[in-house]
Amino acid sequence: MEMTDSEKLLAEYVRENSDAAFGELVSRYLNLVYSTAFRLVSNDAHFAQDVTQAVFTDLARMAHTLSPNVMLGGWLHRHTCFVASKTMRAERRRRARETEASAMHSQHDHSANNFTEIAPVLDEAINQLGADDRAAVALRFFEQRDLRRTRSGLRERNNHTAQPGHSKKLNLNGHIRKLQKLELFFILPRAAACVIVSKGIVQS
Repeated sequence: MEMTDSEKLLAEYVRENSDAAFGELVSRYLNLVYSTAFRLVSNDAHFAQDVTQAVFTDLARMAHTLSPNVMLGGWLHRHTCFVASKTMRAERRRRARETEASAMHSQHDHSANNFTEIAPVLDEAINQLGADDRAAVALRFFEQRDLRRTRSGLRERNNHTAQPGHSKKLNLNGHIRKLQKLELFFILPRAAACVIVSKGIVQS
């Protein structure tokens, strides 16, 4: 199977320690990582920036341990969930030690809209999806493929994972309908990503 552009860039970074290749990977996946982090840290831009920087720093450090065929968008999403969860646990412990500050934050929480409460659950739900549904989400939103290329990617994945001599039925239309319902949850204003780049918080 031919390598994707992301796989080629990752391989180049691992092989040559190429700043240009890593920078291109950051550019491709910055919006995914930041928007995921932003949802998981209750829409706090500062925490989202910290999580984003940590995720790409970890990618630079761990790149050589990843499989050459890794679906990088999926890996970055799951690692962002992990880093954001760890960050928020530390923040909750800090707030518990500062009773007055915790009370002030509680007031803000009560005035937040429903999406603020629901958004963190979105990423947890994605991680609990079945393998086929999770692959569909990763291809459409994390790898930024259009619906046609998402269908093609699901077919390739189905053929690759099927056991020899056995065909695996794939409900493509069902996966596409689910993806269309998720579209709005993955929209992030482009300006937010530009702020991160301009501040130089993502470094290899």
